[in-house]
Amino acid sequence: MTLAEKVLARASGRDEVSAGETVQAAVDLAASPANAGEVRRRFLALGGEKVWDADRIAVILEHLAPDGRAEVNKTLREFAREQELRHFHDIGRGGVSHQVVAENGLVLPGMLVVGTCRHVTAHGAYGALALRIDCKQMARVWKDGRLEVEVPSSIRVEVCGSFRSWISAKDLVLYLAANMGGSKGCRSIEISGPAVAAMGVPSRMVLTSLAWRIGAVATFTDVDDALLTHLTRVAGTPLASSPMWAPDQDASYEKVIRVDVYTELSEPQVRCYGKKEGVLPLSKVEGRRVDMAVLGSCSTGRTEDFAVAAEVLAGRRVHAGTRLLAIPASQQVYLDALKHGHLQVLAAAGAVILPPGCGAATSMRHGMLSAGEACISTTSCSYDPVGRTSRQQVYEASPALVAAAATAGRIVHPEDVLEESVA
Repeated sequence: MTLAEKVLARASGRDEVSAGETVQAAVDLAASPANAGEVRRRFLALGGEKVWDADRIAVILEHLAPDGRAEVNKTLREFAREQELRHFHDIGRGGVSHQVVAENGLVLPGMLVVGTCRHVTAHGAYGALALRIDCKQMARVWKDGRLEVEVPSSIRVEVCGSFRSWISAKDLVLYLAANMGGSKGCRSIEISGPAVAAMGVPSRMVLTSLAWRIGAVATFTDVDDALLTHLTRVAGTPLASSPMWAPDQDASYEKVIRVDVYTELSEPQVRCYGKKEGVLPLSKVEGRRVDMAVLGSCSTGRTEDFAVAAEVLAGRRVHAGTRLLAIPASQQVYLDALKHGHLQVLAAAGAVILPPGCGAATSMRHGMLSAGEACISTTSCSYDPVGRTSRQQVYEASPALVAAAATAGRIVHPEDVLEESVA
């Protein structure tokens, strides 16, 4: 069986399942950001009184933190107290939902995780089957702890080769989106190979958090020694490898795709919104003006991302005609980036450091664009980011490119910035 089939077989109490079947699965963890307010409303409408398991529900104030929609936040705080939810993350303790639950050791290999944010699929980097569901479905999960799931078919992506300088997991997922994003249907994608094994866990989460972008409902990377060491640290319990966390040798796949990142990713990738250009290599968009740069948030807001940006911006200033917003993915990332001096470098360069969470990606307060402005962002643009309209231009790229554009005022290669002497 594939990884998705193994998780759903266990969760449904079956010895095995096959792609296309529908099963009734027991959920291991249910996570919701601030749309938990709507989940709560539907849960009560179903006659719900007590949630099925207060230890298996996580609610994180991200989209509306710290001060958006105060009444919704108040209602969720009261609900969390009434239900004795163990994993309620208010401001100062939270951030982006998939980052918070992962760094708190709530996700382990083989689990079935559901969430009402599309980035819940990030937990595939931890060997979990993580599925996005809507608020109506989540309300039923809160009540019963079960979910009707179609077993997805699977595609295997083998990634080999070494990444060139300034090429990252973000570039790889944009490249895959350009070549696989047209796929539709109920699919899981397993991304494996030596190039992925060489990545740290945060970079693997970049790949898996954008499952929807590459035409999948779920995405996995391998459960290996590096991941188990990481999980032992965050979960506080030693973990040993298990055959249940790997696909069978005779697993059936729709197809197997092989990617050599050294030959196929010769330069950074940029996704262009507004002009129907799709994903293009850097050389095709180099020199375009940038009014705002957004670093962090949902798919790339971890400590290693701020380290890369700080390397580019050290001793430099944000361009006079450009503004830079930096958004840690969680309070823990914020503290780590402070400890290592990354946020100090960004602030000294002229960046505005925003509270941990979604920030500009939700278009609710921060990072709004005016007509005719252009923005380059690491955010995945899943919520019509930074108030984009047909009169604005948004580019999605890696932390390195965002930092380089912020100081140059235009889209450039990070190497071009570093070649210039620091004033």
